[in-house]
Amino acid sequence: MFVIVWIMTSSIRKYESAQATHCHAAFHQVIVPLVGALELDMRGRQGWVQTRTVGAIAMGETHAFRSNGDNRFLVLDIGEETGRNWETVWSQAIDQPFLPMSQALTSLSDYALYRKNLGASSQDLQMWQNLFMQTLACDLAGELPDLPARIQRAVAYMQANLGRVLENRELAALVSLSPARFYELFRQTTGMTPQQYLTKCRLDMAKRLITHGHSLVDVADQVGFSDQSSFGRAFSKAFGVSPAKWRKQEFQTKKS
Repeated sequence: MFVIVWIMTSSIRKYESAQATHCHAAFHQVIVPLVGALELDMRGRQGWVQTRTVGAIAMGETHAFRSNGDNRFLVLDIGEETGRNWETVWSQAIDQPFLPMSQALTSLSDYALYRKNLGASSQDLQMWQNLFMQTLACDLAGELPDLPARIQRAVAYMQANLGRVLENRELAALVSLSPARFYELFRQTTGMTPQQYLTKCRLDMAKRLITHGHSLVDVADQVGFSDQSSFGRAFSKAFGVSPAKWRKQEFQTKKS
């Protein structure tokens, strides 16, 4: 059987800024991002668990980890026997421990936190864990396309700095490209301009923060909008509904 590891009374694991290293000899682990970013290093395979990226650590893999600032993660420890149901996940995690998080997985993680905060039973949480892992395995079997390394690096930087003003020239310099070449490559790869993609990341994070109970003023500030009005306009344009109305709808849907 596998369970979510709930740390402290908040039911969420928080990681420290000081780097630590250990190995799970008896279980696999999946780290689901809620807020913030977690840096992982497994034998030179470095990356971030954040926003739309799940961290998968196969049993016996030594790994270093650290996080800065506000951060919260759902952590699943999955025993060897149960873990055999998802060998696709562990076999891929050996070479690529940073796995794409689909909209379905994002919605599932938001719902798990909501149910936990309402005092969901252990049986409810176990059902959720099973559904989450099944969905993750199915997503991986779909052979999702990888982004070029430079675009991956730019996207990771965006996601780690959602509260800052990020201009194209800064992102281009980060990946050693001219601003014009960076803009062209980014648009060809993602179908969006860098600033359109950044806005999408900010609004996706905003929805998650709202679901987690943050005030709209706090959300606007955390995801890099100058004021609540500009945040409201961007949110309404993207989703067809105001942040306040979306929050009310989400609460009513999950309550039913």
